[in-house]
Amino acid sequence: MRKVSKYFAIFFILSLLIFYLVSCTSAPGENSGSTGGNGYTGKIRLNIVLQLPSSYTSTFSVGNSDAFLGKVVTSFKDELPISKVYFKLTDSDGNKIHEGYYKLNDTITFEVRVDASKKYTFFASLYTNASIYATETAIMQGSITIRLSSTTKTVYLPVDFLNGSATLNFKIQDTWADEYEFNSISITAKHTSTGVQKTVGQSSLPATNVTFQLTDAYPGVWEIQQTVTLKNKARGNTFEYQKTNYLEVYPSIDLPYDVYPSIYKLIRYSKTLTGSASTTPAVAKDGTIYIADDKGWLYAFTDNSTQKWAKQLTTSAIYSGPVIDESGYIFVGAEDNKVYKVNPADGSVVWSFTAGGKVSYGITFTTYSIYFLASDGYLYSVNKENGQEFWRYNIGTGYFSHPSVAHDGTVYVAAGKLYAFNPDGTIKWTFNGNGSLRYGASIDSDGTIYVVGGNKLYAIKPDGTEKWLASTPDYYFGECVIGSNGLMYIRERDFLTCIDQSNGRLVWYAFFSNVKTVPLVDSENRIYVGCSDGYLRVFDGFSGKLLWDIDLGDSVNTAPTLSSVGDEKTVLIGVDNKLVSVHTLAKGLANTSWPKAFRDQANTSNANTDLVTGNASLTTLIGTMPIVPPVSNLSAEYSRSGSSLTVAYQWNYTGYDYGKAKFVIYVKFPGSSLWQYVGETTSRTGVSLNNVVFQEPSIDKVGVNVVVDTRQSGLTVCTPTLK
Repeated sequence: MRKVSKYFAIFFILSLLIFYLVSCTSAPGENSGSTGGNGYTGKIRLNIVLQLPSSYTSTFSVGNSDAFLGKVVTSFKDELPISKVYFKLTDSDGNKIHEGYYKLNDTITFEVRVDASKKYTFFASLYTNASIYATETAIMQGSITIRLSSTTKTVYLPVDFLNGSATLNFKIQDTWADEYEFNSISITAKHTSTGVQKTVGQSSLPATNVTFQLTDAYPGVWEIQQTVTLKNKARGNTFEYQKTNYLEVYPSIDLPYDVYPSIYKLIRYSKTLTGSASTTPAVAKDGTIYIADDKGWLYAFTDNSTQKWAKQLTTSAIYSGPVIDESGYIFVGAEDNKVYKVNPADGSVVWSFTAGGKVSYGITFTTYSIYFLASDGYLYSVNKENGQEFWRYNIGTGYFSHPSVAHDGTVYVAAGKLYAFNPDGTIKWTFNGNGSLRYGASIDSDGTIYVVGGNKLYAIKPDGTEKWLASTPDYYFGECVIGSNGLMYIRERDFLTCIDQSNGRLVWYAFFSNVKTVPLVDSENRIYVGCSDGYLRVFDGFSGKLLWDIDLGDSVNTAPTLSSVGDEKTVLIGVDNKLVSVHTLAKGLANTSWPKAFRDQANTSNANTDLVTGNASLTTLIGTMPIVPPVSNLSAEYSRSGSSLTVAYQWNYTGYDYGKAKFVIYVKFPGSSLWQYVGETTSRTGVSLNNVVFQEPSIDKVGVNVVVDTRQSGLTVCTPTLK
């Protein structure tokens, strides 16, 4: 019995021990989720699955040509690649249990000792090395807090986008800040993928710079619809414009966006002259505007209309010029038989030259000479520095054109027939045509000369032979101007006409009975013409469609020109006794050899002078891109025998994500001021172009234009860099 009791005691003690051990190692599922200290404690293996958004890509399409920096945008995509994942696990006491960095496709699995009485926080942060960020940056993060048990095998971790933000800086351009102010701004921001909208605005806020904050904005492309009321301080009038822009919001970053009003179809200012405006305005590179009237006055205005000086050079009408030479001096010709050289500083006369008749047809110049025709029938060549006569040639009386200078220095004059003069005054050749050639010659980049007589338009080769002839039942008036894509423009009696440069074929015509001036072509191939009914009309140069017009109040007297200051230029035109400045969307003249009357803003009628076409703005939807210059270390080698051009350069900018930059190669030849397109590449270091053959034996300069088509959709961000 004692023996049995002894065994029973041993059995009882062992049973208690086994029961205790079993209770400490409960079967799977026992005590799961318990909140007391009797929960499961032990090791388990966890798999972590990151639940990522289905796409990081934003896409939109837009057809409005002014919606995205004035360019037509068909699509826009931006991706933020994930470079690495940071993962951390902590318990409810704040103790770190596990952490580490992983690649996006890594399987995250590890063992962890858990206590069912505690909660566990899983945190992940996703990084990108996209070049829009200066360093590798965390752009998304998410976390989840749960209890764990021995049955927990997988934790699904949702990783959500962090909302981004954008600072919208509404600014009046510096060139207009003294003239305009915001009266009210209303903005509706709409996310192009989710449709989420936000509205902000202010009223009664006389200011030139207004800031709005777009906060808690889901990343991606946002459509910004803006309605802005501006006030012209000097004229006292207000006007409203509406515009749509697009901007990209990025996760966990606040980017500044500078937003400028685009003003057009509005008179900026009107300056009254003593007499009627009698000459096409000339514009210097510093923005100074020169215009003359029929009372003998010559005026100089700053770009914002402040009068610098006004001088009455003669009591006779001034009809020739003003023409600005490369040193800034101004030349005008008058009905008193004189040509005047004028100092741009104060309007004082440097010298005057007396011809044998009225000087009313136009002036041009070369390095040493000025050329002009007078009513006595002579073509004059006069020393540009001192006003001494070099030579004169008797063409005869009749209708004369202004002289034009070609790339090789040849001087062309239309006076019944077309005369080609060598610089020494000898005749190079003549072209008879129909015997009634009378308007100034326009010169193409390949040397082709276009000249008009009656209902005939002739294209003449540099050797004086006919290239093609175009005819019309009506009559052509004035000189041709050359636009983009092989198109040129000329006015007929009641038409604005578009002609194919290659063969003289009529492309389109626009009918209106009061067209008066030689057209002007801007960089977007828009055509500007002044009309006798007082309207400035603007046409699409490709289709002939009327884009807009504005009533200037009186009869237009002069051909238009463009200002040379600011990102968006104004049209300058003589209207009755006024100089009128009209807001447009023009960025500059068309980059062709003859885009306006007398060729350029300086009215030089010389194919060797540089066109002032304006520089593209670096202030865009993504703020200011600080590139000075974006391309450097440019070098080039041309092998005529091998028909190859090798260009090397350095692309200096790596800040914002300009991954789709395009590099366009141009060349210049000795004696030419025009750039010729050669080819393009996406390489950021250079390109080798084969099968390159030029008629000229050598290249003078090589240039590279950078075109950004990611966020700036064709915006040229630098002018050609010279070799």
